[in-house]
Amino acid sequence: PTKVEGASQRRPGPEMPRIPGTIAARGDTLYGTFCATCHGFGGAGNGPVSTKLVGVPSLLTDRAQVRAACVEATL
Repeated sequence: PTKVEGASQRRPGPEMPRIPGTIAARGDTLYGTFCATCHGFGGAGNGPVSTKLVGVPSLLTDRAQVRAACVEATL
């Protein structure tokens, strides 16, 4: 069998879909406008409004990593 470069770094599971850059950019804008204020730009629940909330915003770090991988794959 032939080794594929970078294959050992991939997570097991289905291939991530390729997202066109224009759609990814729109998603980034929407996330920045409606989500990052509480969840933070990295999805760690540390946005500027998070300290004012009752409770803690959900952590989106796993999803943020998947999103980043999808965006990176399209570049």
